Amino acid sequence: MTDVVKLSEYRDWLRELKLQIKTGQVKAAISVNSQLILLYWDLGRQIAEKQETAQWGSGFITQLSKDLRDEFPEMSGLSYDNLRFAKRFYLFYSQISEQVVPISKNPIVAQLVQQLENCDGQFSEQLVPKLQHIDSKEDIKTEQAVRQLALVPWGHHMLILKRIKDIKQALFYINKTIENNWSRAVLEYQIETNLYGRQSGHGMIAEVKAGMERKRNDGMCQLSFAKKALKIFPFHSEKEQVNP
Repeated sequence: MTDVVKLSEYRDWLRELKLQIKTGQVKAAISVNSQLILLYWDLGRQIAEKQETAQWGSGFITQLSKDLRDEFPEMSGLSYDNLRFAKRFYLFYSQISEQVVPISKNPIVAQLVQQLENCDGQFSEQLVPKLQHIDSKEDIKTEQAVRQLALVPWGHHMLILKRIKDIKQALFYINKTIENNWSRAVLEYQIETNLYGRQSGHGMIAEVKAGMERKRNDGMCQLSFAKKALKIFPFHSEKEQVNP
């Protein structure tokens, strides 16, 4: 592993990250959670990019976690595991494009996004400057999604990423969480009971097929039982003579 602490490129990047975190601190409760999610998004993005371009070795996330926790000892969520999860969070949702399920147009979600944008008169321009560089329709789609992701607590995101592999399904649960103000326990229950499948066409078809299969199996079991019963208790026609 390269000793990244000695590299000026790493030190410069770490200095920028520290400044980014410091300037992103706010007071409003909704903004606190949103700033945290946006921080994880941008940390995940930068970590993913550095792993692609910088020759720092595979262990630089361990060093980054140590450096950030030394600088911000009162701030939780900067562990090695959490930074790796931030990278996973970014890579998963950065797949969003025009072909992916459309962003929710629910008025509740729109109102919360607007509230977030108006918080402190800006939408986290200092914390996530990359969101301001919109070059294509796909970038716009991603920005819209990130604004909604910022309305959901980090614990909810971790649960979704652990349980859901399909981005359309993940966004479905993101939007439902925002619309219904689900707790993490409720979200977990809805995932376990497959709300996405139950409310989608595929889910309805699957349920119908499962019901037909159960009926078919029940019918086969009844037929099998009837055949066995005939062997044990044979029936005779009225013309047949039965010996007493």
